[in-house]
Amino acid sequence: LFLFSFLLIFAVQSCGMYSFTGADTGINEKTLRRIELNKVTPRFDTLEELSVMLKEDLILCFIKANSQDIELLEKIKFNIEGKIFQNDFKELKEEVSRLKNLVEEIQSPYYALQFRQYILLIEGVLAYREDEDYPTSMAIFTEGILVSNENFTIERYKDFFYSPMELRLLMNIAFTVNKDGKKEKYLEILSFIMEEINDDDPIYPLIAHNLATAYKRSGNYIAALETTEKGIAYCKFKGEYAQLPNLYYGKGVSEYWLNRDTYKRSFRRAVYLTQLLGLDHLKTSLIEMCKEFYDFDVSAEIDETF
Repeated sequence: LFLFSFLLIFAVQSCGMYSFTGADTGINEKTLRRIELNKVTPRFDTLEELSVMLKEDLILCFIKANSQDIELLEKIKFNIEGKIFQNDFKELKEEVSRLKNLVEEIQSPYYALQFRQYILLIEGVLAYREDEDYPTSMAIFTEGILVSNENFTIERYKDFFYSPMELRLLMNIAFTVNKDGKKEKYLEILSFIMEEINDDDPIYPLIAHNLATAYKRSGNYIAALETTEKGIAYCKFKGEYAQLPNLYYGKGVSEYWLNRDTYKRSFRRAVYLTQLLGLDHLKTSLIEMCKEFYDFDVSAEIDETF
């Protein structure tokens, strides 16, 4: 990625331009700025477009420089995400120890940064969920962003360009803000993240779920339903189903408060999906919430034709 940035800067100087713009490249302006600032890994179609402009095979350069680190990070993320999702605190602590040992072996400075931020994300999650120590979790999540945005403050959060990992850290900061009773600020930050995140980013459905939940808590069930539908559409299109149970449950909640008869179908789908995905703890939790809050015994009515 640093080779890519060098080539980009070199081309800018050679062309006599101060900076590329979205119009110059045909690439979204925010995406281009994040690439220039080493905030995001460019997709292959982006590299193809820029290769033509820079007259250099950026895909080949990128693969040679980062292939091992990319593969390693993806394996680790796949392993860790399920543990975060199911609050497996014991395993998460062990993963932190492994990651700290691995950081020294990473060749790419960009991916070394990603690993450091991942460690801080997990440590912040542990402080937030296991210890319920919200001030400490806020400090850890903030440290994660400060690693790459040294002037970051929560008061000026809109002044920065963020990588997907940084947006995830910012999302967790929003959770701690909510725990501090600042509900409007919480909704404001999540709305900002939803605008900033690319709609093909893997954390898009997670952001959609949390923003929809914030809308529900503020009583805006129409906005909650619309946001949830976006997350569901992403999961179906990408074939990534881990967030679907929570999204369908959230959809059912919004439909219930909007007096729509479809809420029962959404609840059934949420529970059935936990069954398909082997999420037994979440299945039990959803069944209990449906019965306690919405007087609906979904366990007796799971639609297995879904």
